[in-house]
Amino acid sequence: GYYKYESVIEDSLFIEVAMFKNGVAIGHGGFITGNNTSTYTVFDMPVTYYDETTVPDSAIIYLRNNNYGVPAGFSTLTVDRLSFDGLWGVLSDTTGIENIPVSENKVRVFPNPAQHSFVAEFSGDNTSTALLLLTDINGRTLRQSVFPAGQTRLSIDVADMDAGLYFLKILSGDKIFNSKIVVVN
Repeated sequence: GYYKYESVIEDSLFIEVAMFKNGVAIGHGGFITGNNTSTYTVFDMPVTYYDETTVPDSAIIYLRNNNYGVPAGFSTLTVDRLSFDGLWGVLSDTTGIENIPVSENKVRVFPNPAQHSFVAEFSGDNTSTALLLLTDINGRTLRQSVFPAGQTRLSIDVADMDAGLYFLKILSGDKIFNSKIVVVN
């Protein structure tokens, strides 16, 4: 999501998510900052699961001031475009992605599923370098590559990776592009 935060006195912002299965906590994640921002700023919060095999059925999102303490003032938080991307396991439909043009603020990954490699392409102009991160469902970074300035397309080798669902993040300037990739053996 994106946030704007104006702290009063010594307040800090804490955003937390708790994942549940049948009312029992199975994972959590958090984001904390004390920095004021008057423009929307991207935040991302990987979730740590206690058991990788349990699929969550619900979540609670907490927004707190001063990290559980008593707020020192009247701080303000604005959140926009909050999204939760929580696919779990291997998708049953692995027919792939058609040749769809990249639209504004999108990333295209093909072929998907991928066996040996895939191509990641994002929209917009890349006036400086951009960073590509490929993570597993626990948020561990497995691949990291750089798009040189002016380049918006990159090939990533996944031949040595286990079959499963992975998450792709591209950081370009003040934008973050997210997608999923299924790797098959």
